[in-house]
Amino acid sequence: MAENNIIHKIALSMLKGMNAEIIRHISDCGITPEEFFALEAPALADALKMPRINMLERMNRDEAIFKARKEKEVMDRHNIRGSFLLDDDFPVRLLHIADPPVMLYQLGHTGLDGLHIANVVGTRRPSP
Repeated sequence: MAENNIIHKIALSMLKGMNAEIIRHISDCGITPEEFFALEAPALADALKMPRINMLERMNRDEAIFKARKEKEVMDRHNIRGSFLLDDDFPVRLLHIADPPVMLYQLGHTGLDGLHIANVVGTRRPSP
C-alpha cells in the first residue's frame, strides 16, 4: 500500500493547477490521495464542493497516475526520496511559505529541518 500511496501523491502533484491550497482542501474534506483518483468526477466534485474542473476529469487523473508510476521508477533507480506536502517529513520551513511545493524530491540523506542548511534549487526543464 505504501508504494501505491506515494504514486498517488506524486500523481496529485502532477495535475495541472494543483497547489498546496487545493491539497489542503482535499485533505480537509477527508479525501485521501487514493480516493481522489478512485472516485468518479461527479462524486469527487461533490465531495470537494468544487465545480467539475479539468483536474477532476478521469482522463487527466489516469494520465497523472501513469506519469507518476514512471516518475517512481526513476526515483527508485536513483535513490530519490519524495516528500508530500502533508507528510510528517515535509520540511517545516516550507510549510510557512505562501505557496509550498506539493512534492519535494531529495537525493541523499538530508535533514531539511536542521539549524544550518544549504539548498540547491533547480528546474526540471532548464533553459539554455
